[in-house]
Amino acid sequence: MGPVAAPAVADTIRQQQWHLEAMHAPEIWKTSKGQGITVAVIDGGFKLDHPDLAGQFLPGKDFSASPGGVGSFGDRHGTGIASLIAGTGRGMGGAGAQGLAPGVRVLPLKINNGSVGALVASDFLGQIGQAINYAVDQGAKVINISQGMEAVTVMPEDVAKLNSIIAAARAKGVLIVSSVGNEAQKGNPVEYPGALPGVVGVADLITTHPLQPSLNRARGLCSARLAWT
Repeated sequence: MGPVAAPAVADTIRQQQWHLEAMHAPEIWKTSKGQGITVAVIDGGFKLDHPDLAGQFLPGKDFSASPGGVGSFGDRHGTGIASLIAGTGRGMGGAGAQGLAPGVRVLPLKINNGSVGALVASDFLGQIGQAINYAVDQGAKVINISQGMEAVTVMPEDVAKLNSIIAAARAKGVLIVSSVGNEAQKGNPVEYPGALPGVVGVADLITTHPLQPSLNRARGLCSARLAWT
């Protein structure tokens, strides 16, 4: 027998993106790929030179009070979320990850989400609020916050302040999307900002389409999560 052929890159990246087909992305792209739209992503830092995101990032801002700026990070979460949204697929020789809206531009906004250093509840919500205000001022039409903190750990006044900021953003026509949490098997706690009025709560799906067992059950929209490189 001859040598076994190595699996194609598409088998490990592009073919894993089953959610694009499930969401009828090719049909959506006939109408628009998001050109002219700015999507703000609030997360713990970004790999600004990722091949699938080359040319996709606008100049961002760091609200985290940690060293290194927007382009430093403790994990790849922010980069993965940005890729899900705006990945061009140009990495890995054109076989990289494709985002649902590859025509948008990403405004990267860094907060302290606990990936580097201690996480303080008031700082967490406060930095999210600052980032939302900044995103609105920069003309973002969509704000993605794949972050959350359990309601029992935050102060009511901090929640009220963030709620007011979100309401002001929504009044200007900005769509705010946030995760609902991954603690369904640990009491299904309410998390902010995902549980606030005016926020679209998002969970993820597996290939057979039911919700992941760990995902919090809450109002909102279900989307898909993809492993990133």
